[in-house]
Amino acid sequence: MEQILGHDINVRLHGDWRRYQEKEVRDTLANEAMRIWVAASEADVVGFVAARVADPERLIGEVFMLAVDPDHQGRGIGTALTQFATTWLSTCGMRV
Repeated sequence: MEQILGHDINVRLHGDWRRYQEKEVRDTLANEAMRIWVAASEADVVGFVAARVADPERLIGEVFMLAVDPDHQGRGIGTALTQFATTWLSTCGMRV
């Protein structure tokens, strides 16, 4: 969207989403209730997924955040991370 609108207009309409996203990622990584898994290509992290048991009484789990480096998208990394997280939620007794 920024490429279409230009930086100044995009920030006026949508705020500084990069700063917001960075804060969300940091908060997610710091949250002890989250389980985080990463996908790596050699020594580089190319993606991650965060999941948690949101409501154990109602058997609700949540895949909270998923990201894949744009240079590695379209290779099934996001799908594999999602499947890994949902399998973990299932082993925790959550309905998937």
